[in-house]
Amino acid sequence: MDILYIIRDVSVKWTTFFKIIRLLNMTTGEAIAKTRQVLEERYANYWSLAPNERMLLAASVLADDFRVREEGENNHGEWIEAILGSVRLEEGYPWCAAFVEFCCDVAKFEQVGLSDRASAAVNEWYKWAKANGKLVTMPIRGDLCLWIKDSGNHIGIVSQASGGYVNSIEGNTTPGVTGNQRDGGGVYRRSRQLKSWTHFIRM
Repeated sequence: MDILYIIRDVSVKWTTFFKIIRLLNMTTGEAIAKTRQVLEERYANYWSLAPNERMLLAASVLADDFRVREEGENNHGEWIEAILGSVRLEEGYPWCAAFVEFCCDVAKFEQVGLSDRASAAVNEWYKWAKANGKLVTMPIRGDLCLWIKDSGNHIGIVSQASGGYVNSIEGNTTPGVTGNQRDGGGVYRRSRQLKSWTHFIRM
């Protein structure tokens, strides 16, 4: 049998296999339900909490319980696909802003005037916040922290701010100071200097 035919046949079979595996991945709705289940079991009063606190707790589950990480190619993986689905995008796109939107969806936290697709972009969060008087100078727990710079944009959720530092939970970042801070491989808790961020949003 021709060796090229064998290689081509194997390639087709593996491609089909991976397509089937992709179909078995979690949908965005399933990922949201899975996250809510943990929250509801852990916090009896979850749905009576303030929306921004619900959003932050959703982020904490993704960081600490599910330990969301990319798999395979950059900006790919089962959880990444589900998170990007919240802004109607496929795997492969940067997902820090999609992570925030996903946490809002888990928490049933609606942002009036900010569409799912628009919320995939950090700059759109900034423009929405500026237009609606949501920008603040000093962050508190449950705010959003973002930087908009020539080198690129990034966004996260504030868990604590004190002493010139902001503790946050961020998607699409790294666990430490090395690596690409705005295009990293997972959801991590971070501590950065206040001046690292250019804007803060209180929703």
